[in-house]
Amino acid sequence: MLFESLISYGKYELRKLIPFHDREKEKQMQMYFRRYGTFILFFSPWIPLFGDLVPVVAGIESYESKKFLIVISAAKVIKGIAVVYFSLAVINWWTIFIK
Repeated sequence: MLFESLISYGKYELRKLIPFHDREKEKQMQMYFRRYGTFILFFSPWIPLFGDLVPVVAGIESYESKKFLIVISAAKVIKGIAVVYFSLAVINWWTIFIK
C-alpha cells in the first residue's frame, strides 16, 4: 500500500516536470498510448532518443507490467538478432573487397 502511494506520487511529480503540460494533450496522448502502446513499445528499441522515453511513458500511464515485459523483451531480442545478423552480413560483404 505504501509502495503504491509512492508510485502515484512519483507519477504526479513526473507529470509536473513536463514544461508544456496540457490536460487535453495529455488525455489525447493517453488515448493514443492505450490504442497503439503495444506497437510503439515493440518498435521503440529501434528509435534513437525517443525510444528511450517510451518505457517511461508506459510507466506513467500504468501500462500492464507483464505485457510490458513481454513486448520489450521480444523487441530487444529481435533487435539483437537483427544487429548481429546484419553485422555478420556486412563483414562477409566487406571481405569480398579486401581479397
